[in-house]
Amino acid sequence: MMIFFIQITSHGGDYMGIFRNNRISGILGSLLIVFTALGAEAAGTRYLVKMKSSQGFRSVKAESISAQRQGVGLFGTSAVAQDYLDNLDMMVVESNDRASLALIEAHPDVEAIEQEKFFEIPRVEWPSPQSWSLNDYRQQDLTWGLEAINAAEAWETTKGAGIRVMILDSGIDQNHPDLANRFEKARSFMGATYDDKIGHGTHVSGTILADGAESGLMGVAPEAKLLMGKVCDTSCSSVGISQGVNWAIEEKVDVVNMSLGGPFMFETQVYQKAEDANIVIVAAAGNNGKGNLSYPAALPSTLAVGAVNPDLTRAEFSQYGRLLDVMAPGVNVYSTVPVGMGRDALVQIDLGEGFEKVQSAGFQNSNPGDTVTTGELVFAGLGKPQDFENNKTTGKIALIERGEITFQEKVTAAQNAGATGVVIFNNEAGIVNGGLDSSTSLPVMMIERTVGQAILQKLNQGGSVSAELSIAASNYSAFSGTSMASPHTAGVVALVRAANKSLNAVQVKNLMRETATPLLPNPDNQMGRGLIDAAKAVEAAL
Repeated sequence: MMIFFIQITSHGGDYMGIFRNNRISGILGSLLIVFTALGAEAAGTRYLVKMKSSQGFRSVKAESISAQRQGVGLFGTSAVAQDYLDNLDMMVVESNDRASLALIEAHPDVEAIEQEKFFEIPRVEWPSPQSWSLNDYRQQDLTWGLEAINAAEAWETTKGAGIRVMILDSGIDQNHPDLANRFEKARSFMGATYDDKIGHGTHVSGTILADGAESGLMGVAPEAKLLMGKVCDTSCSSVGISQGVNWAIEEKVDVVNMSLGGPFMFETQVYQKAEDANIVIVAAAGNNGKGNLSYPAALPSTLAVGAVNPDLTRAEFSQYGRLLDVMAPGVNVYSTVPVGMGRDALVQIDLGEGFEKVQSAGFQNSNPGDTVTTGELVFAGLGKPQDFENNKTTGKIALIERGEITFQEKVTAAQNAGATGVVIFNNEAGIVNGGLDSSTSLPVMMIERTVGQAILQKLNQGGSVSAELSIAASNYSAFSGTSMASPHTAGVVALVRAANKSLNAVQVKNLMRETATPLLPNPDNQMGRGLIDAAKAVEAAL
């Protein structure tokens, strides 16, 4: 399918974890919208068509609507206009015909056209061996991020009532008990439903707006209202993102959170239009750890946010550079996920001195029952069928190394061999949240590489190692990434705008920078202007 955006401007224009099968796949993706208008051609590629002026846009829109009523394509071509982005002076056009596209581009009102681009969904970073264990969250403080930015002090003035926050992401579970009262509306630009199949959008939503109705877990602005624009599914779409920003302007929201990234030709103008409409765009800096920012964070019309650890040092994955504005909590952020999607995993290992809890993560589609599985660990290599010869794992827990074949293949082979559970140790530092293609009755867990190697060393020395496994379904999970830092900042922006609605978007961004607490050392602007401070920001707004 081909899609175009058409935009009209006055004088030309300027041109943005789910882990499965042993690889980290995208968390956000796109289902292309198929329109059958005119019935003239099968689903084509979508394009953004950018016009030279607002007047030209209105003229072309009227002409296009009239032509469609008569069964004719745009400018007499076979191309179908799918959507009109009134606030951006663009159109979304679908076509498979190069001749039609050439005619559209040559039209005197058209400045340029661009084929729809797809971007990898935001990568979620999982805890490193040195960071907190997910298993300890219910014992430790769940709100380190709120405390770091002094949210409670800001709440003495406002909790964001009267402010509308739009999140452009992977969708939302609007029925989550900590979000249901905050939810106002949603639209999907990636297909028929705005349900969150990944968890990323719901997690970001909770960081900003959770009101603690079920768990007591609070977002930064727990009295603001939530609007969700689904612009990602298995990937993110430049068309969907532009449609989402157009909707934000239409809805006159106060702040938009974009925990995603990817450049496209018209992005400078898209985000500038939002700022001109008095909307603050907050964007994640990116997670490749390099000294440049992803888009749209790199644009001057957005507020670029990097991530800090609980000790207020820069997270290793957080991108940085001269365009970075501020920092916010982005490591081990505990928040909402679609109901039942989270997994509270508990793995305890006995190396001979009693059971000790180790860092772990439960797999999607593994048995979330409340039972505890205890047994002897037996090493089964990479989990290939030949690794289970002689029924050595029958009635025991299989210890498997990650790599070469999919998680599903490993678990299927273990189940066929009579294993009572599966423990997969990572082949790199840290832990990933694994996913299986089909459900299994076995508890399936991942542990760190160093722990797996210690177990294997004990077994190779002729010793025995026991494990105790349990998994429980949960409505919450901990993610790390600049995707988690950005919503902390968007939440503070909501508080600032609630405190003083007369501030415009540029003033709010400047205030956020000026009230941030400097973090040193700061070579190459790795820390931007410093850590956001909700209390100082609200006080300054007043």
